[in-house]
Amino acid sequence: MMASGRILRMDYVQLPETPLFLLRLQLIVNGREKEGYSVTIPRNRHSAARRFSTPLELVPDDRINFRSASGNPNVISAVVSLLIQLDM
Repeated sequence: MMASGRILRMDYVQLPETPLFLLRLQLIVNGREKEGYSVTIPRNRHSAARRFSTPLELVPDDRINFRSASGNPNVISAVVSLLIQLDM
């Protein structure tokens, strides 16, 4: 991050579009898993979104990563997006 801000929402889309398993993607900041900041794709869906009731505060130089908390060998690729409100 180049500026302070907060993560308001996370979206996750995977391919192929016919998953057979429940999938969960976890948000990681500075190498630490952030409890309560994940998005889950239910069985038989290929995308999900989650608006966080308490935005996750970020400061400059925070490093944001993602970790799959469940596996599906059929997933070829995935796209994750975050809605971040910056303090400018």
